[in-house]
Amino acid sequence: MTKRKKIIITSLIALIILLRVLLPSLILKQLNSYLADFSPVYSIHIDDLDIHLWRTAYRFQSVTGVLKSNNQNFLKIEAVDISLAWRELLKWRIVTDVEIYSADVLITKFLFNSSSVMDEKGRKERAEEAKGVKAKLIPYDVEKLILRDSTFQFSENLNIPMGDRLVLSNMDGTIINLTPNDLRPTTPFNAEATILGSSTIHFAGSLKMLKDPLDWDVDAEVSKYDLATANPILRRMVPITFQKGSMDLYAEAKSENGVMVGYAKPFFKNLDIIGNNDDFVSIKHFIVELVAAIGNALLKDRKTQTLATQFNFTNKGGKFEVDTGGALSKALDHGSGSPLKPALNDSVKLSK
Repeated sequence: MTKRKKIIITSLIALIILLRVLLPSLILKQLNSYLADFSPVYSIHIDDLDIHLWRTAYRFQSVTGVLKSNNQNFLKIEAVDISLAWRELLKWRIVTDVEIYSADVLITKFLFNSSSVMDEKGRKERAEEAKGVKAKLIPYDVEKLILRDSTFQFSENLNIPMGDRLVLSNMDGTIINLTPNDLRPTTPFNAEATILGSSTIHFAGSLKMLKDPLDWDVDAEVSKYDLATANPILRRMVPITFQKGSMDLYAEAKSENGVMVGYAKPFFKNLDIIGNNDDFVSIKHFIVELVAAIGNALLKDRKTQTLATQFNFTNKGGKFEVDTGGALSKALDHGSGSPLKPALNDSVKLSK
């Protein structure tokens, strides 16, 4: 090898090393500048960026999101890994796989509107902001999204303490074919998580992202959920509290051409509802618990010792309706010798 070739090769190696050292910090500075001001509601910050040339990938380390109105943190992600989907190159498609590790997300109305109203305008604004962030952080289409060991908190407002929120933890999930086309129009997904620290909830479904509005369907199953863990949430919403008892739940839903239909089929066992006087927050609370306790005594299936029903629901044009009469009829049937089957009905699916 000539001296000139050695100099050229050495120079190229030095340039690659220099780019490897300097490029992440330059890119990160530009990204954080954009993420600080792209939204009037919240900002995002990335602590570190690693570039892996050998596997055509890069990774964001320690991503945080903060609400600007009160400086409250609503997002923490340990790492986001973006890599080239090599399997798709054989199909002449340049797309990426994204893996998200240990995300902790607080979903609240303040994310959609600073006045705490989750209106249509706020949803559209946040959706456009999300598209902008995606374009900056992941310039190529995403083929597969994998979520690992993550937590989602759902809260009506920011003042509700952590122990009183609906929390899905230890969530793992996968979404495939996030770049659909006419030949592959369906995007399947699945996930599982621990609900309120009690039991595992399983999701599976699909999206038709080329449709406007978006079509989707989902199945969900929960087994042996400890009802007492939901008492802080139920006191605010129903109100009702459980001294003890477990629930299995089977549910299916879909939204097609803007119309949502579905059902929820709960099975209750070993219920103890009526508490002490100190448990009641109002006379309404006492009446609800009394009616529920009487229903449990009268409608329980003697063979399986379960109380069960099926709530059919629809949402058309923003009007959500539940067939309460049908639910009562199903509960009566279950307790009088025609028990419901503890399984998904497999009756709510998108049209092919």
